[in-house]
Amino acid sequence: MSARETAEMLNMSLTWVYRDAPKMGLKGYKLGRGRNAKIQFDKTDVLKWLDQQKLL
Repeated sequence: MSARETAEMLNMSLTWVYRDAPKMGLKGYKLGRGRNAKIQFDKTDVLKWLDQQKLL
């Protein structure tokens, strides 16, 4: 999933997905190098992360 799709799924901003999600344990996969690298998220990883957040 793209960062935008992830943001929509989590009902968060795109900025949150890029800046704060990795700090909270939601890791994405970088495709490319440098500033223009695209970040993709595995849907199953996002769902597992979301389920863990409900337990806290």
